[in-house]
Amino acid sequence: ASPPPAPAPAPAASAGTSATASASSSSSSSSASASASHSVARRGRGAREEGTRASQGTARRGGPEGGGTRVIATAVAIGIAIVGLIAGIHYYDHSNPDARRVGDGDTLAEWRRGLSDMVNCEEAPRFDDETGKPLNEAGERIVEAAKSGASAPVTADDKGEGVLDAIPAVSIAEGKWKYVQIELTAPGEAPKRVVRNTAGLLYHPDMYQAAMDELAHLDGVRGHVIGGGRIVFDPERKYVSIYGYSKTFGRAPGCNEESAAIVRRAMPGHQVEWSDEGY
Repeated sequence: ASPPPAPAPAPAASAGTSATASASSSSSSSSASASASHSVARRGRGAREEGTRASQGTARRGGPEGGGTRVIATAVAIGIAIVGLIAGIHYYDHSNPDARRVGDGDTLAEWRRGLSDMVNCEEAPRFDDETGKPLNEAGERIVEAAKSGASAPVTADDKGEGVLDAIPAVSIAEGKWKYVQIELTAPGEAPKRVVRNTAGLLYHPDMYQAAMDELAHLDGVRGHVIGGGRIVFDPERKYVSIYGYSKTFGRAPGCNEESAAIVRRAMPGHQVEWSDEGY
């Protein structure tokens, strides 16, 4: 009898099938990975291109929302302002070579004065630092007004409208500044003396002019200078010191003492000292 034929080797076929399946799976995985990589690359290129377009658009506009144009306009405006300031200082220095810068806000006041001359096209009042005398017509007009600003005497039959009562007796700036005592008058009212100064002004006539400018809207109110000096005002310490005199208006005996009394009445709780010494 012949021996039965040997069966086909199943393991070999199984191994071949497994290898085929593995290769197919590996091919599928590689294909998927490549596809994913290509997709990521495309998205990356798209994002870069979009970013490039956005940057180019921003550059063409000069910055976000046209900020570049605003920056240029601001820079030009600042440049013009600086040139104007320098020109004002230069103008004042050449028109008033004898002016001195001695502190207490003098430099700032001089700059303001020079710029004001340019803007208003008017000659500012000038005064001699040593004598206080006016150096031009503008200064002479202020001094004349300050010395002759009194109105007609008040009689017993006069009945005022209380205009002067509404005017504060004291208006002084913090720090050390010159001051003036002014006697105010109005039709039908008894005279009223007030104490005034303004930060940044150099001379006593300037103080007078600034005070009267504030009262210009009140009809019939006039004022003339009694005297002046300097005031040191420290609001934190509630301290006021009045001393010195005015070179322009001359010494006025009793002026500082009376000014101190006016300040005490108007500013209760403050320590107020006075002296006729110094300048």
